[in-house]
Amino acid sequence: MRNTGILKAAQENEGDQDQGTWHRHSYPISRFLPAVLGGLIFATVVPILVTSYLINRSNADALLSARAELLVDGLENQLRGLLDPVTSQLEVARIYIEGRSLDVEDETRFQTYIEGILGGAPQVTSMGIIRPDGSMRRWELGRDGAIEEPTRALPLVDEVLAAAQELSGVFWSAPIVASALSDTILNPGITIRRDGEFYGILTVGVTGKRLSDYVAGLSHDNVTGFILYDRDKLIAYPELSNVVRAQDSSKLPTIADSTSSVIRHIWSEQNRLTQASRMVRTEGHWANIDGAKHAFFYREIEGYAPENLLVGVAVPLAESMWFRWAAAIAAALGFVLLLVAVGFATLLGRRIALPVVQLENALGKLEAMDFGDVSMPAVKRSRITEWQRSAERLAKAARALAAFNQYVPGKLARRLMSSPEDAAMAQQRDVTVMFIDLEGFSVYAANNQAADVANGLNTIFATIGPIIEHTGGVIDKYTGDGLMAFWGAPDELKDHVSPALAAALNIKEALSEGLIDGAARRLPRMRIGISTGSAIVGNLGFEGRWNYTLVGQTVNRAEQVEQNLRGFLPDRPVIIGLTTEVAKLCGAHGLPLDAKSTCVNDDDIVIL
Repeated sequence: MRNTGILKAAQENEGDQDQGTWHRHSYPISRFLPAVLGGLIFATVVPILVTSYLINRSNADALLSARAELLVDGLENQLRGLLDPVTSQLEVARIYIEGRSLDVEDETRFQTYIEGILGGAPQVTSMGIIRPDGSMRRWELGRDGAIEEPTRALPLVDEVLAAAQELSGVFWSAPIVASALSDTILNPGITIRRDGEFYGILTVGVTGKRLSDYVAGLSHDNVTGFILYDRDKLIAYPELSNVVRAQDSSKLPTIADSTSSVIRHIWSEQNRLTQASRMVRTEGHWANIDGAKHAFFYREIEGYAPENLLVGVAVPLAESMWFRWAAAIAAALGFVLLLVAVGFATLLGRRIALPVVQLENALGKLEAMDFGDVSMPAVKRSRITEWQRSAERLAKAARALAAFNQYVPGKLARRLMSSPEDAAMAQQRDVTVMFIDLEGFSVYAANNQAADVANGLNTIFATIGPIIEHTGGVIDKYTGDGLMAFWGAPDELKDHVSPALAAALNIKEALSEGLIDGAARRLPRMRIGISTGSAIVGNLGFEGRWNYTLVGQTVNRAEQVEQNLRGFLPDRPVIIGLTTEVAKLCGAHGLPLDAKSTCVNDDDIVIL
């Protein structure tokens, strides 16, 4: 038997869904859509935030590295600007002395030359010549005349003389502290030869005051500059004048003598700095000092002392933290905005999904044949045109189905929607059939107004229809002044006789009172015939106009029983006739029957 095109399309659509796997992992759109929107935002924004954070962090490290190198460059430039001109003056003086243009023994002329040098180079505090025997003649800035130092009065003079004879250029002795000046003195010197013979050492004393002044100016609450000799001796330091030195005042104070805990603990820890790898000529580390982290940036300078000088700065890491925090704050702000965007996307997704949920709920009501409320005000107010149109069309479909439901049994309609192929397929089925008819209705209709006749019929049908459906029966058709109903199809019932008999008895009880006392008491009496047995159930008709019904001897027998009751026991407003098969099954199911089989119009019928 063929089905309609609508039923075929529905079946094919369901078959496609059964073959797929998506329904095994389906999710509500109210969760799925916000999750997709939020996931897309996360997938798009998080890489950008992470990349931006890494770039900003890298830029912060680069800026800190550049700043550190600039500070160290400044110290190095000051050091070189102080000491390099002195080496040039020594080389020029050597040329004059070795060429006999300048005679050390000519005291007046040499004094004039020395004063010229000291006046043009304020960092030079003194100048002198050490003779081969270890004695020394020197001149000091602001003092007239030379000062004679006795033989070997200078510390380590023999070692200096021995080393100088092997050298040809400028060399540097170890720095010392001049107690009279309260300052560090750096001692460059140059070997003098005449006619190939060692003549002496021309030496100068270079004060570190200008370096200390520069370091003091560079140092403030956030930066501390320093110049060290041999990595632990103080050459220049902001509070160098306050340093308590050892008893031998010529010795340099060490970092242990410093009044600053930052300088004292410069080498206490040497933790690696992340930006150290970005610096070209500068090294660095950080240390935890008095509960605060400090970064040290430094550079070794060769050629101004027997050991290298170390120039550098100390910076609290809190000073640089804002560079790092700027990247972290920017990333955190980005994540906050991301969460706001995800929250907004979630709300938007739910708002967009709401009409779909409403449509699904409305379709569920239609599937359950509940046409009471399928209107969707939120959808109708939506700014999305498709939602509004879908709502309007669904409302129209609901009204159409509601009207359709007036003509098709609800149980059958639900069965057709849930399983159209099985419901429409013709099959042999055991059923119980009921025929109802009003005796003498033609005469009644001829003697009353049409409206009164219609109202009377509708009153009776409004009473018996719900009774039939409440007991699981299906009203197959109305026959003018009667109807045909059946039990056991489309849903198969093991016991279809009992509900049919219960429906008949309930109808009898309800309408007996109505026919006597109500406005419908003038209606003809009602005959009810019930039979049970096998029948063919399914779609009958042709393409475009099908009728779900049943045919067979059982149907004919129920109608025959109802017809044979005509005129029998006319005083009863409602008379019920059962076939003997129905009566036997009722007894087998324990239903009380106080009637016996009676021959009515040559037919054995059980009267109730």
